Amino acid sequence: MRIVMIGSGKVGAYLAREMSQAGHAIVMIEKRQDRATEMADTPGVLVIQGDGTDVDLLYELNLRPTDLILALTGVDEDNFVACHLARTAFDVENTLARLNDPRNRHTFEALEIPVVSVADLLVRFISRDLGLTEAIRLAPLARGAAGLIEVVIPERAPVRWVGDLNGPHSRILLIVRDGVDMVIPGEKTELRPLDRVLLAAHSEHEEEALAALIGDTPPLPPDPSPHVFIVESSDRA
Repeated sequence: MRIVMIGSGKVGAYLAREMSQAGHAIVMIEKRQDRATEMADTPGVLVIQGDGTDVDLLYELNLRPTDLILALTGVDEDNFVACHLARTAFDVENTLARLNDPRNRHTFEALEIPVVSVADLLVRFISRDLGLTEAIRLAPLARGAAGLIEVVIPERAPVRWVGDLNGPHSRILLIVRDGVDMVIPGEKTELRPLDRVLLAAHSEHEEEALAALIGDTPPLPPDPSPHVFIVESSDRA
């Protein structure tokens, strides 16, 4: 597989070396000359100094639908544009963007661009390994109109029936119990404290569905409007 990485930095440089050693063809596009020079001697990595959002440069690379595009810059807007261009102009199916500011998530979800976020990884660690109850968005559905949410039922919650919690805008799809047992729920399946639940919910009814599941747990923060990027840091690593 050919992997096109946009942005080197520490994350991109590490991934480039690892993926090259795994036998993939790596092309790295780096805007800064000093970073491009640093990566130039990396075995198995073709380094191009340029802008990964420049459509002419992407044409010169002969971007193919079978390529994997990883947009890894420290600027969410650049990562969004690079992935969007790859998908719309070159029919690239597999793209992944680094999400630097979680408040920009809805912008990517609106066009179904997958993201990976350090903030999400930290939340998962805190929730799973430190035992705190959290709601975690896993993936958008139906072009952002709905989503998959993972949530742990609070220890204080009473035992309830799944059918009493399913509604016209949300549905419990899977229950993981005691960390290992997977339960495909029916209407009369019990929902117990500390169950880990996979929930599908319409975006406009997320808070309502979560309130039914976890009571007074604070709702997920609201998302900003699509295509409005929040950039506060000058770190482009």
